[in-house]
Amino acid sequence: LFPYTTLFRSRTEGGAIMSLGASTSIGGCTFTSNSAGGANLDSFGGAISYQATGSLTIGNSHFLGNTLTGSDQASGGAVFAGGTVKIEDSTFSNNQSSGSYSAAAGALYVDTSANLRLARSSFTSNVCTAPSFCHGGAIYLSGGSVATDMLANVVFDSNTAAAGYGGAIFLHLSTALANGVFVNNQAGYGDAIASMVGTVVLGIMDSTFFGNSATYSGGALYESYTTGTFANTILWGNQAPAASQVYVETSTATNAYRYCDVQGSVSGTGNLDADPLFASTTAGSLDLRLQATSPCVGAGDTAALPLDVLDLDGDTNTAEALPLDLAGAPRVVNSVVDLGAYEHAP
Repeated sequence: LFPYTTLFRSRTEGGAIMSLGASTSIGGCTFTSNSAGGANLDSFGGAISYQATGSLTIGNSHFLGNTLTGSDQASGGAVFAGGTVKIEDSTFSNNQSSGSYSAAAGALYVDTSANLRLARSSFTSNVCTAPSFCHGGAIYLSGGSVATDMLANVVFDSNTAAAGYGGAIFLHLSTALANGVFVNNQAGYGDAIASMVGTVVLGIMDSTFFGNSATYSGGALYESYTTGTFANTILWGNQAPAASQVYVETSTATNAYRYCDVQGSVSGTGNLDADPLFASTTAGSLDLRLQATSPCVGAGDTAALPLDVLDLDGDTNTAEALPLDLAGAPRVVNSVVDLGAYEHAP
């Protein structure tokens, strides 16, 4: 367990910490302006590189302005991680990965055969940039034959994969997401999430996608080789020249929607195509909670709530339905869940 620390170091990988073996726990730390990279080399983790099969646990920590550069590929502007990765109550802001050829994960790269558990955290203004391939402005989830990655109560705001795929997240590993907000992320394809390269099962529940913009296609999501399930989710106000909300490569991907509000309409039970009436969509005072008159209030399917696998309320009961919304308030009010990441409180 490392104490609160601010570090300024530079190396090929893990600008502050590099671990090749033992399980590592980090709590109450701040990693600021660390850097890693090198000529004629791939590089890994601007602040932390954990290249082991044990566990990396990060809690109540902050990653700000860390950078990673690589003459070939740069993976993880702040953190590169293998093994079992658990991150809670942490923030990642203004981190960057830049590769001369390719780059992945402006903030967090989760390696092949690793597994991510991510809760109550935020990713803001992270960037990956490269001239050839650029994947995951904030997070890159690599492939592997491991259990489904789990993300809950996470905000992705203004992350960028410059002309690449997945402004917030690029994944080719099965992933489940609950109580997520994706806003103002940018990419060439799939401003919030790009899901491709492999056979992916993607579950998105009780989440909100708004104001993301793609240069080419998939204003919110870009999917290939993916089986997607959406429930109690809002996709509204995202933009792209092709498929302003979700791009689905029809030969390799399929989606099912239940009790969602999707601009432009989708087929399925209980779906809406109506202005969700967020509290405010004004730049500088954006508030994605629902107004009392929103058609999304009480419009969800309570039975579709996922299990509280990440134990958001800390009661050790992971077999109960998701108990809290993104703000930490009760997830269900008046017996029927709302759409989106926030429950309206009368």
